[in-house]
Amino acid sequence: RMAAECNCTQLPLADLIQEANMAVFMAVQEESGSDADEDRIMSRVREQIEKAIMDQIDQKERDDALVDRVTRFEQAVRDINDGEGEQFSIGELAVLLDMDREEIEDILRLTGDDA
Repeated sequence: RMAAECNCTQLPLADLIQEANMAVFMAVQEESGSDADEDRIMSRVREQIEKAIMDQIDQKERDDALVDRVTRFEQAVRDINDGEGEQFSIGELAVLLDMDREEIEDILRLTGDDA
């Protein structure tokens, strides 16, 4: 019920339920038998659901930033190339695009382009 009440678009309901189930399992294990407090357990479940949502939002932001870097890199290479089909070394691209060589190599690996 708690997972459904979140009305979350970042994660499927099934994933939120799984997070809630794991939080219940871990909280019950850590509570000392008769000392188990339902309010404390439910609070931990709510915290875990919120953490899962925030983690997903953070991951999406990182993914979007990476896609943006790759897109900007590809556009910059096209602009430099200017349709002439000229090939540049990674070192030349680093100087022309004012980027670190390692960043260019990472982008090329990510896109599957030959370095």
